[in-house]
Amino acid sequence: MDVKGGLEPTREFTGTGDSGLHGVQVVDFWKWACSDLVANTTRGVLAEFIVGALLEAIDSPREEWGSHDISTADGLRVEVKSSAYEQSWSQAKPSRISFSIAPAAVWNKATDAYEEGPPRRSADVYVFCVLGSESLENVDPLDLAAWKFFVIPTPTLDRELGEQKEAALSKIARLAGAAVPAAELRAAVSAARSS
Repeated sequence: MDVKGGLEPTREFTGTGDSGLHGVQVVDFWKWACSDLVANTTRGVLAEFIVGALLEAIDSPREEWGSHDISTADGLRVEVKSSAYEQSWSQAKPSRISFSIAPAAVWNKATDAYEEGPPRRSADVYVFCVLGSESLENVDPLDLAAWKFFVIPTPTLDRELGEQKEAALSKIARLAGAAVPAAELRAAVSAARSS
């Protein structure tokens, strides 16, 4: 799948001369930097990609400093949060699942400045993604059955959690209700938008 405006995986580094980079491609960098899909930062980006793909909203490259993570074709702004029981490092027990939900200053691309006013949650809907289970089995992050998705409209977060900066999975599950499988995420996000 090509992403508009993104680099082709086979594009080679240029101006390499005798540096040893001759023939090295973008895909080589991706393999080096992004192969550990369970690592916190990479897992978060992977979760954004999965949600974006399920919402059919990955037609342009990811925006690193956007006010939200995903923009759908019909203008819905989605924030994606990710956590996992199993980490890249050795661990004796599962990680505690929690998510950052802090309101933040909003960067406006059009004005190239932060918007005035107090920090806020700028997405319309939040999707909380949990990878794996407490059994600490080796989980495949590319297996969508290994993920649980919890969908919450932003007004619900604002009303129930106010300025709270972090929320445990138990609170997220209470507000969202049952986790939805990947196949039902699009409908759940759409329903959250209208609630």
